[in-house]
Amino acid sequence: MKRERITEGSLWSDPRGQVMKTPDDVAEMLRLRACGWGLKRIARQLGCSHHTVKDT
Repeated sequence: MKRERITEGSLWSDPRGQVMKTPDDVAEMLRLRACGWGLKRIARQLGCSHHTVKDT
C-alpha cells in the first residue's frame, strides 16, 4: 500500500470547487429571504447553489 505524505502548507480543495460563504453572504441570503425572494433567485444573485441558500 502506498502512503501519501502530508506536508506543511498543503491545502485541501473541495472537489466541487465550492468556497465557504462569508458571514456577509449569509446575512445577505437571510435579508433577501425575509424580503420574499425565492431560493433560486437568491442563488443566481449571489452566484451560488440554491442548496446553499436553502441550508442557511
